[in-house]
Amino acid sequence: MADRSFAPNPDAAAEWLTTLQKEGPKSRAHQLYQSLKTLNTLQLESSLRLAILEVLRQSIFATSDVLAAEFTVLTPPLTESARSTAKLSAFLHHELALGYEQLPNHHSPLSKQRALASLGQMMLRIIQLGEPIANSTWRRLFNHYRQGEEEGWLHFSVTEPLSQLGSFSPLEQIKCILAFMALNPMQHDPSCLPQGWLFLEKHKDKLTIADNPSTNCWYFDPDQAQPPCRYNHFPNSNERTRYLNIETRVTNELPRSMRTRWQHHLVQLSDLAYQKEKRVDELWCGWECTLSELKRWQRTPLQNTQWLSVPDFEVILPDTPCNSTKHGDNSDWHRPHRHVNALLKQYPNDSMAMIETNVCLCPGELLGLKFLDETIQLAVIRWIQPGMFGNQGRFGLDLLDGRFLPTTAIIPGLGPEPAIHFISSHQEDLLLLPQSRLKPGISILVEDREYRIARLREWGNDFCAYLLAP
Repeated sequence: MADRSFAPNPDAAAEWLTTLQKEGPKSRAHQLYQSLKTLNTLQLESSLRLAILEVLRQSIFATSDVLAAEFTVLTPPLTESARSTAKLSAFLHHELALGYEQLPNHHSPLSKQRALASLGQMMLRIIQLGEPIANSTWRRLFNHYRQGEEEGWLHFSVTEPLSQLGSFSPLEQIKCILAFMALNPMQHDPSCLPQGWLFLEKHKDKLTIADNPSTNCWYFDPDQAQPPCRYNHFPNSNERTRYLNIETRVTNELPRSMRTRWQHHLVQLSDLAYQKEKRVDELWCGWECTLSELKRWQRTPLQNTQWLSVPDFEVILPDTPCNSTKHGDNSDWHRPHRHVNALLKQYPNDSMAMIETNVCLCPGELLGLKFLDETIQLAVIRWIQPGMFGNQGRFGLDLLDGRFLPTTAIIPGLGPEPAIHFISSHQEDLLLLPQSRLKPGISILVEDREYRIARLREWGNDFCAYLLAP
């Protein structure tokens, strides 16, 4: 086995890497990780640290890729041993980014671009593992963004030897990370996510960050440790808010499932055909409202003629124009909207759909739809195209598939939690919960049956969804 240590100079590091290539990927990953941790504790002259990191960098990226290629084809949840090895693919980039972050500012923008490149790869691996991105990671990313704005190095390009594109600026790295996370990567097969990442890197010139919103964009606040959210066209008075635009057209270089879903997310509707149509009678907006309505429906299913006799629903809530009310000030938001004029259009043989209504809907929220035939469908709101002068807006949806049941889940460390259990005949069951960070592989109890958490599937505004394994 290769020696875990080397003299702190680039020549010794290069020689050590030559010996390390004889090791298997798991052994190589462990030794690279330990060496990085040791290097990050040493007091070194900054130019020497930078030179060593540049020597190690290619091997770290390659080893992380090999580990990811192995664990992404395994059926979740991973065994504890496989998960431990898989996490190394993320921790390698964590330590590499930490090494570059220790360098003083006179090495900017090179050190910042290198740190951001590894932060992006770390976040990619976390998503492939089926876990949520921690607030500390978002804070780490936006610290670079704010510092770059203040010091003026965000736009300076540096040579990137690990990319076919030749060069990247720190801002371009940040835009790729934000665009990737904005397009809901958890919805895709983990093994195809690197292709999506590469697609965004190739089209980095089509990704822009602006001070003003467009008709179709995401927003983020660099002072907040939160991912980008779809812009909802409500007034926003925060001067620090930035708006991310993805202007590229999705091409055939992506896998078909990812290409179709990204067309949906980017509102490239001319390429999609929402052929199935269905009239909607009621909308239930938000996690709490939808769960409450489902429980009530489970106890006493209503007929269309009964709604006037229920005291809570004697007042029909006003429909709110899409662009007239701020989400935080809308007291009607988390209440049911009865007898709406809405039409659901569904993409054939897929979960993608679009709803036309003059009720104000917010991207990232859970939505309940009750149709005229008394059937119920749950969905997650993705995007918004506001109507002109109060006319009906268009909203993109991801429909949640399966027979569902409002229930309670017993979760270790949390106890009983309200939940919605989706029981599917052709894929893993899905469990919706209030936002909870659960470790893949842990056992939970749902309807007196034990399940394991397979992976995170959705992190919405006030709920989360996990795939279950028996």
